[in-house]
Amino acid sequence: MAGSLRTSQEYTEYITLAVVMTCYSFRRNTDGRGHSIKSALILSLTIIIQIIGCHQMYIENLLEAIQTNQIRISDHADEESASDGLTFYEIYFSVFNGEIIEYYHGDKPYPSCLVYGRTPGGDPVHSVWAYNIENHWAVLITVYRPDPDRWINWRERKR
Repeated sequence: MAGSLRTSQEYTEYITLAVVMTCYSFRRNTDGRGHSIKSALILSLTIIIQIIGCHQMYIENLLEAIQTNQIRISDHADEESASDGLTFYEIYFSVFNGEIIEYYHGDKPYPSCLVYGRTPGGDPVHSVWAYNIENHWAVLITVYRPDPDRWINWRERKR
C-alpha cells in the first residue's frame, strides 16, 4: 500500500496474520506427515526475521549514509528546513538521536520512513527519508517542526 502508515501494532498484526495464513495454506496441502506445517513455520519465521531485520537496519543505513555524505536533499526539504529555521546539522543530529516512527514501504521510487528526533536544543523534528539500497544513498524528502495539535508525544498522529 503506497504511502500507508505502519506502526509496531500494525506490524505485529501483519506478522501474526502472515503466520496464520501460511500455516493454514500449508496445512490444507499437507502430505499427511506434517511436512507442510514445518515448512510453513520456517517460511513464517523467515518473513518475520526479514521484517525485523529491515527495520533494525534501516535507521543504521540512514546513519551510515549521513556519515559518509551519501545523501541527497530534495528541493522541498531544503525549502521546508529554511521555512522552519532548521539547519542541516540540527536535522542530522535529530536523526542520530531519533527513532523511526512510521514506515512507508510502498513509496516510490524507494521505501521511506518518518524519523522523530530532537535538535541539540531539545526541539522536536520530523524528517522523512528514503533509502536506495542499491547505491546506499539516503534522500531527505521533507523536514518540519511537528504541530503539537496533530501529534501525541510527537510520535503518534492524533485521529
